[in-house]
Amino acid sequence: MSKDAYYFSHDTNARTDPKIMAMLLEYRSEGYGLYWAIVEMLSEHDEYILKLNKINFSAIAMAMLTDVSMVEKFVNSCVVDYELFESDGENFWSNSLIRRMKLKEEKRQKRVVAGKKGADSKWNNGNAIATAYQPHGNALAKDGKENESKEIKEIKEIKEIKEIPVKINYAERVTLLEEEYQKLITMYSKDIIENKIIDLDLWKGGNGKTTSSDYLTILGWLRKDKPVEKKSQYTVV
Repeated sequence: MSKDAYYFSHDTNARTDPKIMAMLLEYRSEGYGLYWAIVEMLSEHDEYILKLNKINFSAIAMAMLTDVSMVEKFVNSCVVDYELFESDGENFWSNSLIRRMKLKEEKRQKRVVAGKKGADSKWNNGNAIATAYQPHGNALAKDGKENESKEIKEIKEIKEIKEIPVKINYAERVTLLEEEYQKLITMYSKDIIENKIIDLDLWKGGNGKTTSSDYLTILGWLRKDKPVEKKSQYTVV
């Protein structure tokens, strides 16, 4: 069946219909096949109506491999004698077919409407969830813009925390940034710096003293010492 083919239902016991049975008595099985071939052709035309003309009779005859005169006689019998078709003198149609096709179209329209409602519902629900859901572990939020600003603030705070330099304990009471320690051992020998760290640790522990910067304190002590302790090939940064 092609994608453009039309489907129409018919009763499985149609052959027991009195009108069909009367027609079969005269036209036999050939008439039964001819009848349904005509109904199929009617279902493919606008408003399910065909003209009573030689063109249509010839088309039916070719499809069923029979005579045009046979088709014309059969159609007229179905209209006048067996009341299987209706006619206004120019056209003919099947009330039963029209009723079934309209019912089919109504069902199709209902499925289209139901499908559209279902799609709209899924779309709206999807948008609602997408709007309400926020990343970084946040739950549902009523105000998307407010929640977004909050998240940006949190990200900035986390970034700032990561960028805060961390001081290292080089002794129990002496803390220096890695950068500060490297500067000191660059300007002076490592042994001198290690000794000054020990001196500062003892000084703070013995006197209960504190400093605003252990680096600056050590650097100040070194500058007060004899120049010989300083590495001559480096300059103070």
